[in-house]
Order: sequence, then C-alpha cells, then structure tokens
Amino acid sequence: FTRLPGSDAVPPALVRMRVIATGLLIVMAGLFLVARAIEPRYPAFGFVRAFAEAAKRVAKKKPVIVLKAGRTSAGAKAASSHTGALAGNDKIYEDVFKQSGVIRARSLRQLLEFARGVPVLPTPKGENVLIITGAGGSGVLLSDSVVDNGLSLMQMPPDLDAAFRKFIPPFGAAGNPVDITGGEPPITYVNTVKLGLSDERIHALILGYWHTIVTPPMVFARNMVEV
Repeated sequence: FTRLPGSDAVPPALVRMRVIATGLLIVMAGLFLVARAIEPRYPAFGFVRAFAEAAKRVAKKKPVIVLKAGRTSAGAKAASSHTGALAGNDKIYEDVFKQSGVIRARSLRQLLEFARGVPVLPTPKGENVLIITGAGGSGVLLSDSVVDNGLSLMQMPPDLDAAFRKFIPPFGAAGNPVDITGGEPPITYVNTVKLGLSDERIHALILGYWHTIVTPPMVFARNMVEV
C-alpha cells in the first residue's frame, strides 16, 4: 500500500491488485474509506466500489484475505484520531467483502491462520459439512461455529449413520456431529475420519479433538496426517 497523509490505504494499491496473478494476496488495512476532505481525488464510496471490483477479479484467481480495523465504534474513533480518516460503516464493508468473494479476518491471529490454511485447503464441492468429535461439548460449540459462519450441517443419511455406528461405542452418537466419545483409542478417530473422507456426499469435514491419555495430541496428529 502507498501511504498518503491522512490515510493508511489508498487507491494506488488497487493497481497492484490487478496485476498479481499467483499466490496469496493479503490486504492488511486499518482503513479503506478515504474522506473527501482528506483526499478529494478519491471519493469515499468511489474507492469502496473500485476496491470491490478489483477484489472480485482477483478473488477468482487467488484467495484475498482482508483485515480491516475500525469495525466497532470504539475502533472507528481510535482510527479517526490516529490517521484523521474515516473508518466507515462496518456493515457496508461486510457486504462488500461478501459480494467480492473476500475472506475477512477479524484479528491478527485469524489473518495468520487463514494465510497458512487457505492455500493448502481444497475448495469444498458443496455445502455438506460433517463434524467428528471426541467430546459432545466441543461438537455443540463447533455446530454453533458452523452456523455462525454461514455453513450448514449435513443431514445424516441412514446408511452413512449405520456405517459410522460400526466404529463408535454404543453410548456414542452418530448423527451430525459424530461423537466418538473421549475414551476411544486412536483407531476410532482413524476409522471415522477415513469414512468421512471417502463418502462423496460429505463436502467438508471438521474435527473436534479432545485431549485424552488414550489418544495423546501427537498420536492424533500423526494419524490424521497419515489418513
């Protein structure tokens, strides 16, 4: 990004977005909205529109991850005092990001996690999400997160339900989430995850690991890599 007085992110960056063709593009910006009074050449909403158009083109070829500060009233006030520019209505940016295919990070940690994960994770072929967990509580939390992020839990078909039940204890829960319970050995994780990956009706698999003596973290990690 080119820095101009009163703004940390200005339209010349859009030119760079247009020419990047490979890899991962991360836009880390405190402000997208440039006030007319500070930079009259780039009217505020004209810049938002230009960014959206550029992002939409780039996002078709590579993931675009954005971290925008000033999303709360307190953050917007701090942004104004820091740069003299406006942070803008966050709802507008949220809609623009969604329409443009932009992945929005809400913290520095998320930004780094997305940057590491997005390039290596395949794009799901559909919307059927299945959760496999070693604890019922984490399955509930993961179900909430699925909905919070605009995804949907797959309705478990009877035949797939029966297939999962072959690998989990009688007091476990098939359905979705699949709760294998905390006392199961590593092979139970291996068998259920293999089944989840092999069924083409499942488009995305979310694992909820729960640390136990029976299945230590590194054992779980090695098994998942092998699977």
